[in-house]
Parts: sequence; structure tokens; C-alpha cells
Amino acid sequence: MNFELTDAQKAYQKQIRDFCQVEITPKTAIIDQSSFEQAKELIRDNMKKIATLGYLGMRHDAVYGGTDGDSITQILTGEELARLCPATYMAAEVSARLVGMALAQFGTAEQKECYLPGIICGDIIGGGVVVPDASKVSVTAEKKGSTWVLNGLAQMMGNAPVADVMLVIAAIDGEDGIDRRTTAFIIDKDTAGIAISPPLDKLGIRGLLIANVDFDACEVSENAVLGTIGSGGEIADQIQRSQCVGIAIAALGISVASMEEGREYFKRGNSLHLTQMKSFKFADMMVMTDLSRLLLYQAAWAEENKDPEAPVLASCANVFARDAVRQISDWVLELEGTDGYVKGSVAERLCRDARFCETYGSISESLKNGIAANILKKYK
Repeated sequence: MNFELTDAQKAYQKQIRDFCQVEITPKTAIIDQSSFEQAKELIRDNMKKIATLGYLGMRHDAVYGGTDGDSITQILTGEELARLCPATYMAAEVSARLVGMALAQFGTAEQKECYLPGIICGDIIGGGVVVPDASKVSVTAEKKGSTWVLNGLAQMMGNAPVADVMLVIAAIDGEDGIDRRTTAFIIDKDTAGIAISPPLDKLGIRGLLIANVDFDACEVSENAVLGTIGSGGEIADQIQRSQCVGIAIAALGISVASMEEGREYFKRGNSLHLTQMKSFKFADMMVMTDLSRLLLYQAAWAEENKDPEAPVLASCANVFARDAVRQISDWVLELEGTDGYVKGSVAERLCRDARFCETYGSISESLKNGIAANILKKYK
């Protein structure tokens, strides 16, 4: 495989970097420390701004306003945004990737026309949560005539407090266990019977507004079904595979930001404290960030070439990038000592943000199980 970037990719990467440094970065710390109401406005504003560069339209069909971007470009630009503002990156990931790509792949022509142009231009924000195990689906849907009635609690839905439309996966039978049939629904947030909790106060990436959504006799039409009845598990699996790469990109961006913060710390008059042992840490950081990036490129190359190993390679990139971001952010906090431990410092914020990458989506142990199973089946 050839990892040389095209001139167009380099130009777009620079465009994203330059734009975000001026328009997005000054608000990063504000979003992290602001009230939830202020964070809502800042995130909405940021989503509109990155949409003007076509960021939200990457991997989407041009007929809906997308840019048909490739996987490598998604990694390049995602790394830049995650490096400069992880909260904005994750909000875009939930809206344009989690919800948008599910609509693009499984939605009807009417659903795509209704939602995708708005998501791509930032006028509509999507919210959603992926339930990896069907036995843990706590929202149920029952067919009554020509409508579906949803009841239950969707926990920790990304973008819920600011979302205009929600992707919900609900159980459609009364049986418990891993064989429960599920169906996905695309639902406007102002539909009767929906109550959104106040945003949850999180440790890291605080600007990604997450809340619980309660469905109480929420009636939706048959047109709200995404995909086919009973295909919720397939849709959840597809979203999780996309999320696997998305979280790895977030981890890479935060790793690079942490390494740069550590470097800038010593440039800000602290060079006398840079011992050989500390300088070796920077060498390790460089190795780990480069390996994270190369593993992501390899996964993207496999996806572009329809390689059956693509999901496993994405899991490998995710596991390594998550481990790397935790280690790198810890090292930088340690290198800065008491300066880094002050609440509101860049090192402190990045260390908190790194922890979010470890808990969002599929946990590393689950991904490792899949990687191990893939290896072991080759030796049967």
C-alpha cells in the first residue's frame, strides 16, 4: 500500500488545520468549562462552521451535499479537528457518521432527502447511542395499527440535548436474551412522548453533550423505521464498526495535542528541567502517535479495497490508539508536574479527554476478543 498523500489531501488537511486554529481552537477551553446552555450554542456554531468546509459531508453522496471523501481524508481531517477541539470532533462524529451514515446506508429515499442535506450543512444535528448487546436494549417498540409505540430509557445518547433528530434502536418483542429482535427508528426530537434529561456532567470531552432520553408512549409512524423491521442489530453492528475508527481518530488527535502541549511547556522557559529521561518520553510519544496513525491508514486502505480483514484492522488501530492516548496524556501531566495538575490547564483537560476515549463505544477487552478470535480461527 502507498501512504503518500495526494496534493488534494494535503491541501484539505491544511485548510482544516488553518481554519480550525482560528475559528474553533479559541473556544475549546471555553466549551470544556462553560455551562451546558453555553456549550449547546458553541457546539452548534462550531458544527455550522466546519460544515462550510465540507467536513460533515465527507463519505456522503454529493446529491445530498456531500463531498464523497475517501477514508484517508477522513482520518487526516478528523485528526486535525480532534487535536484542536475533541468535543466538536465527537459531536460531528455522532451526527454525521453515527446518524448520517446509518441514514445513508439504510434510509429510504424520503428519509435521506429529509435529513441528510441538513446534517451535512450543519442545520440538523443527529443524536444517537449504540447498544452493543441486544440484551441490553432498554427501549421497546410495539406495533399498534399503523403506528409504533416506544417506551423505555435510552441511556447516554450522544448529542441528545442539542439534537434535532435521534437514531433509536428498540426491541420489538417481549423476550429477554441476546436473540431479541430489534428495529432502528429515526425520530424527530419534538415528537410527543420524548423527555430529555439534563446533560450528564462528565469527566472528559465535556462539550459532547450526553443525556438520557425517556420514551413514554411515544408514537411514530411506519415511516420512522430505519432499514427493515428486525434489522436493528445489523445497523448497530455497522455503526459500531464506523465508531471503532472514529474513536481511534479521536485518540490520535488527543495524543498529538498532548505531545505538542508537552513540547510547548518546555519551550515556555522550562527547558532546564528537560532531563534525558524526560526527553526519552517524547521519543516514545512520537513512536506511539506515528504507529496509531499508520494503523489507521492500514485499516482505511483495507476498507477502501474491500479487504475482509478491514474490521479486525480497525479494531487493532482502536486498541492501540486508546492505549497510546492514555499513556501519552499521563506522561505529559507527569512532565509538567504541579503546573499540569492545575484545573483548567491544557494538560489536565487533555488527560480527562483521553479517559473518554477508553470508555466510549466498544471497550478494548471486547475488541481484543474479536482480534483473538480472528487469529485463532486461522489455526484450526
